[in-house]
Amino acid sequence: MSTLRTAITDAAIKRHANHGVRQLHDQSIGHLYLRYHRHRKSGSWYLLTNQHGRKCWRKLGRWPDMPAATVRKDAPRLLADASGTIETEQTLGQVLAWYLERTQKDRSLSTERRADIVSVIRTHLLCATGLTGLRPSELTRPTLDAELLIPLQQTLKPATVEKVYRVLNACLNKAATLDVIGTNPLKQFKLSEFLDNRSVPKGSALKPSDAADLFTAISRAPHQASMLATLMAMHGTRINETRLATWRQFDFKGRWWHIPAMNTKTRKAHRLPLTDQALAVLTRYRDSTDTDYLFAGEDGPISRRQAYRLIRSISKGDWKSHDLRKFARTTWADMGTDYMISELLINHTPSKMDRTYIHTFADERTRQALEDYHHWLESQSVDFARMVDRW
Repeated sequence: MSTLRTAITDAAIKRHANHGVRQLHDQSIGHLYLRYHRHRKSGSWYLLTNQHGRKCWRKLGRWPDMPAATVRKDAPRLLADASGTIETEQTLGQVLAWYLERTQKDRSLSTERRADIVSVIRTHLLCATGLTGLRPSELTRPTLDAELLIPLQQTLKPATVEKVYRVLNACLNKAATLDVIGTNPLKQFKLSEFLDNRSVPKGSALKPSDAADLFTAISRAPHQASMLATLMAMHGTRINETRLATWRQFDFKGRWWHIPAMNTKTRKAHRLPLTDQALAVLTRYRDSTDTDYLFAGEDGPISRRQAYRLIRSISKGDWKSHDLRKFARTTWADMGTDYMISELLINHTPSKMDRTYIHTFADERTRQALEDYHHWLESQSVDFARMVDRW
């Protein structure tokens, strides 16, 4: 690694950016280094310390967010205090604005996730004027509580307050990782310190005993709404995975529904076995459509909002789209379906499970589980049985 020993100033950093030097070593503060990033327009500050007889590189932050004068001023103190860090001069509001812009350009996130983060930042975080003028290092428990969490709790549900906190934490984590700030101050906090009543997952508004009434309502709904709810109830899929379905995803010969990773919440490709009942429903529905999408809107698939409206037209507000997924999961549990097979069916595959190792075994078991489930639906609901014959 090529190193140039010089007095590190902002002007010197810019002057040597195009000279092929990998890093600058400050000639008066021998432990201070500026290491250029690949594109040479920015860099990272490092302090070389000796801890327990071993050299240790400590990243201090990012240039030009942290000017050379600021770093040179604080470097001697940091040498004496190995746990210290230099903070950026940027305010929390500026860091949030940076994260907002970055999120809008991040195509690794789904459209819905991007919109959700943007909404939280604009609606809640940037409006917390008691916080946005502070530097991240000045964020304390009392300030965070008084300026953000207490006001939020007065008007929002606990689950929404938690979501706002998580977005703020994600913002500061990403900023610290990319050297926009020194450290994430929320690392030393716990959400439970601020919220006495954490949100708990809601039970399903649909129980297995509701199968008959559920499919009676579904069978009486308009064609598109009925099919959307039927597929979700039969397979436990999310509304987004279902509304984006295309006919190309369905292998009628091999009897599989292939859901691409880009459509799933977990960003993992998912496939579901197609039973005789599912094939009957899909085949008849396909004969009544002439588009690539199962649920076509004006230009492409129906929107998420349109899909929610279709479900509400059936439920009349008594249950939500996600309750169809919970209905399937609860029914599998009541039927004695193996826990791991149920998790595979709803695409909750544990990260450490070797999917390749159990590939054949899992495919056989998931197919049998869905076949048993769909036979059970026929036995519980006359309308479901009629729908399978009618479609």
